[in-house]
Amino acid sequence: SFEYWVTITKPNNNEAQELMCIGVIGASNRRYAHIGDVIVVMIKEAVPNTPLEKSKVIRAVIVCTLKELKRDNRMII
Repeated sequence: SFEYWVTITKPNNNEAQELMCIGVIGASNRRYAHIGDVIVVMIKEAVPNTPLEKSKVIRAVIVCTLKELKRDNRMII
């Protein structure tokens, strides 16, 4: 089971502040998601007066991470 938390500092399209990762879409045996992967998340805390509510399950895309991304040509992003 996934026990990883994703914290969004600035609300964007989904207006959620704290999400919990449930699974990675299209990967039955992958434990971690990387940049560009679609994940299934549950909203743990939402911004007041928005259409999203707590404990709703939605899909999200990972757009940035703290760990750098290494490409095949040894370039680090």
